[in-house]
Amino acid sequence: MLTHGFARASRIVFDMVTAATRVARFWSTKRQSDITKTRMVIKNDSSMTIHQHWPSGFVKSTNSFAGGVSDGSSIWMIPWNADRVIKLHPSDGSMTAYHDWPLGFTKGNGAFAGGVFDGTSIWMIPMNAYQVIRLDPKNGQMHNYTHWPLGFSKGDSAFMGGVYDGTSVWMIPYDANQIVKINPGDGRMTGYDVWPADFIKRNAAFMGGVYDGTSVWMIPFGADRVIRFNPHDGKMTGYDAWPAGFIKGNGAFMGGVYDGTSVWMIPYDANQIIKINPSDGSMTGYDTWPTGFTKGNNAFSGGVYDGTSVWMIPFGADRVIRLDPHEGRMLGYHTWPMGFTKRPFALRGGVSDGRSIWMIPFSADCVVKIPQVQ
Repeated sequence: MLTHGFARASRIVFDMVTAATRVARFWSTKRQSDITKTRMVIKNDSSMTIHQHWPSGFVKSTNSFAGGVSDGSSIWMIPWNADRVIKLHPSDGSMTAYHDWPLGFTKGNGAFAGGVFDGTSIWMIPMNAYQVIRLDPKNGQMHNYTHWPLGFSKGDSAFMGGVYDGTSVWMIPYDANQIVKINPGDGRMTGYDVWPADFIKRNAAFMGGVYDGTSVWMIPFGADRVIRFNPHDGKMTGYDAWPAGFIKGNGAFMGGVYDGTSVWMIPYDANQIIKINPSDGSMTGYDTWPTGFTKGNNAFSGGVYDGTSVWMIPFGADRVIRLDPHEGRMLGYHTWPMGFTKRPFALRGGVSDGRSIWMIPFSADCVVKIPQVQ
């Protein structure tokens, strides 16, 4: 049985409003430039490797980490049940632990769900934790923030994932009644809850978000639609014109990616991966899964765009799926490394370091790397 907040969704287990248009364009252009410079392909189906040289004093248990984030140099694994943050060095797979939590903070289970790097600090997004935690990647020092917006009550299962828009960090609401903005300069928070007129915000609503250079897209888990949020004026627009043949399921999607042109929603229970045209919210579904693969529930947990392909990270699925965003063609990879057995709830989210994709362990006892070549 999974932990509270994870199990209650049955099934549950997750990239940037600028104050000025110039800033938004700068970050969008930078993102495109970075994508262009890191176009990659997987070496072959049997080249995945495992990394499990855990730091001294750390015991890898089940349901440990919920996503990861790159600071441009290292991979940081965000603790769900784990008692510490783990930094992984991509050059050799070695790891360093940080657990000097701020005064007044008690690390419990289901604490954080995803993280955001703002160019200076890593922000851990609180699921059950009652504080936002900012970590300095240079020394691992942590600071806590609890000045919640007016009208907001921090309960359990609050947020799932966040995005950075070049100016602010946005926390995506799961059970929370607001999408919340953090000013990285001082930790000040502002809440927004003017939902579309015909939309009722319920629990287990969204899991993860995507910033497309202009808008924040909240990815629906239990919600009946995608919500686009304008960070300049707080306006929200809902889109629910689903593609033909689409079956949403109980928990539809878990995270998304932006490929520089389209937003892709990663299917958890949904039967299709969905592409959104950000200009008008129109959607296209893709469900021609690789030969030998059966798409079931609890399938994927987050995705990675590497500059060429969209990678779906397997949670309940038995393999990694790579999608060509131009053609919609999919390939599956399931020759797992020696010593690794792919079980349910194994991996939760992934991170690209520019050369490889690192899949973050939830119940798995190791990190799994997909090495790539330029």
